[in-house]
Amino acid sequence: MSLSSLATPAILAAVPASIRDELLAAFNEIERNYRERRWEPSELNGGKLCEIVHTILRGFVDGKYPAHSVKPINMVDACRVFEKVDAARFPLRSAFKSRG
Repeated sequence: MSLSSLATPAILAAVPASIRDELLAAFNEIERNYRERRWEPSELNGGKLCEIVHTILRGFVDGKYPAHSVKPINMVDACRVFEKVDAARFPLRSAFKSRG
């Protein structure tokens, strides 16, 4: 069963449909490639999924979402920005704290 056949989870309700569609399409593509034992495409699509999730988190923090996902120039630096966001605005911030 693909995720697109499920109802939209409440957590994604604020995310524009275009980005939700990208997220579900990327997830379904990874799942299909994995099921077909196509490991390298699964890994490549994993990067795209991360870009979409980053766009969703960035939109949550900024309070506005772009029409489509945006690929950060440097994903590591882009994720480190979340470490500096006020915990009141971004309760998941602790998940982005550097370990070590």
